[in-house]
Amino acid sequence: MGTRRVVCKLTVPVLAILLASACNKGGGEGDSAGAFAPGGVVLEEPSWAQGVAVAYGGEDLDTSVPGSYGYYTEDGDVATVYDADGLPFTFKKGSVKRIVNLWPANTSGILALGAEKFFVAKLGGMTTPWQEAMFPAYAALTAQVGPQAGPANAEALMALEPDLVIGHPSSIANLRGIEYRGKKLPVVNVNFKTYQEMKVTYRVIGKILGGKVEENAEAWGRALQANIDRIAKGLAKTSVRPVVYYSAGGMGGLGSTMPSSQGSVVMNEWTGYAGGKYWPELMRVLRQEDIVDVAGQTGVNMELVLKYPPQKVFIGGGRRAALDAVLADRDGASNPWAGILADLGPDNVKYMPYALFDWGRFGAESVLQILWAAANIHPEVFADPSSPDYIDMRKETKAFYTDFAGYPVTDAEVDAILDGRPPASVGTVYPPAPPVQAPPRRPAR
Repeated sequence: MGTRRVVCKLTVPVLAILLASACNKGGGEGDSAGAFAPGGVVLEEPSWAQGVAVAYGGEDLDTSVPGSYGYYTEDGDVATVYDADGLPFTFKKGSVKRIVNLWPANTSGILALGAEKFFVAKLGGMTTPWQEAMFPAYAALTAQVGPQAGPANAEALMALEPDLVIGHPSSIANLRGIEYRGKKLPVVNVNFKTYQEMKVTYRVIGKILGGKVEENAEAWGRALQANIDRIAKGLAKTSVRPVVYYSAGGMGGLGSTMPSSQGSVVMNEWTGYAGGKYWPELMRVLRQEDIVDVAGQTGVNMELVLKYPPQKVFIGGGRRAALDAVLADRDGASNPWAGILADLGPDNVKYMPYALFDWGRFGAESVLQILWAAANIHPEVFADPSSPDYIDMRKETKAFYTDFAGYPVTDAEVDAILDGRPPASVGTVYPPAPPVQAPPRRPAR
């Protein structure tokens, strides 16, 4: 059967979009980051973003269509499920015991859904500290594979005797061509970039692995919809949609972001579900699509950031000393972000949580990112304990890792995860994110 639709848009007449786009061709530079109440709560959108509609939701995929992604049939104890390429994977129920997963984001996702015991190899050099803490059996595996595994790795892959190989989107074609001693690899492709595709992906893997993993996959889908509906109810109290800039963080620094597209990406979706407007999506709608300053790279075009400044900056990749230094840099000459960070203030520049994977990217923990983003985009609605829409992120975080990952996190561990810190920091004196310091605020024009 098909599943219900979750289509979300910030709608205004097309004429308004055209007018907003036209008006910005001659101005927008130096637009102030918005009016602020004490504590950094954004009260209004910047003028350049007002009236600009951005789509951020998608329809549930209809898995009832034969051959579609997630289509499932069974005949007695033999089942068939279709992968993202529309190709069937047929298996005897309960027979898939050994898996190899070549996609880092999906590895963290299905670990979180209880699949640790199925892994026979880990991703070399890509095990996060929290994966080691929560899933020691996975971390202890001696066999290692890489996302780009292909024909050259055929013997090593087959030696693992996998019942299932989950391919990385970039190497799936090579994997399908592998044949060793007359046998082909049992490969499926589970490519996704949106929440709805992610939900089907977990359902596919749940069907194959069965048991607790299947139960958790279905529960994850329900939790996703429940969080979307919960936030939508609270957002009915405000029409403000602050502009959010997502930084992938890590070695890429603040300039590493994720461009949007007509088909959306999960970063655009959690921003929209949480009551914001995703900066790269706004650039696409305003036809300012060249948001990178080097072809093929993700370094953001700072001229566009300065012309169309965001109101919130959320940083992924976990806490890093190099990024701490950028946030504390006072020198506008050496730090192009200094003026924007000064305008925003520390309450509007946040590290995002990080554990098994980056909450803001393509993993099971991103179901929590919707709640975290709502509490930080609209603290007046979701971060006030006296509000009926209050989100207790510590409680939500505890429940997720206990119920899904089977790991009862402590209060100190929750604090570290929410701050993007590794488990080694738990119980130590760890400095909070430094206050944003920069030259005096630029005058609004």
